[in-house]
Amino acid sequence: PQIDSGKVKVRKRKRRRSSNHSKELNFRPNKRAFLSWTVRGRKKKIDHFIIQAEDMGSTYSIGAVHNISRKGVYVFVDRRHSNHVGEISYYIIPVYLDYEQGERFALGTVEF
Repeated sequence: PQIDSGKVKVRKRKRRRSSNHSKELNFRPNKRAFLSWTVRGRKKKIDHFIIQAEDMGSTYSIGAVHNISRKGVYVFVDRRHSNHVGEISYYIIPVYLDYEQGERFALGTVEF
C-alpha cells in the first residue's frame, strides 16, 4: 500500500464567544493547517503514519496518525505552527506492521 493523493490547506480558526470561554483561548492565532490524504492498496498492512514538517531546510516530526480512516480519508490538524510566519512543507510517511517505513509523500507547501 502507498499514499495515493493528499493536500494541505490553511484555514482560519473559528472564533468562540468570549462570554463562554476564558480570555486565554481567544487570543490564539487564527490559522491552522489541515492535512488530508488517501491510501491505495491494502490499508490493513499500515500500522500508522508519521507526519513531518520542513521549515528553512530542517525536517522534523510533528505527529502521528493511526490507521483508522474516515471513509478512506486520513486527517491531521497542525496546531503547533499556528503562530508561524513563512512557508512550511508537509510530508507523510507510512509505517507498516513490521515497522518498516514506506516512501515519503509530499503533501504540499503552505504559507502562514
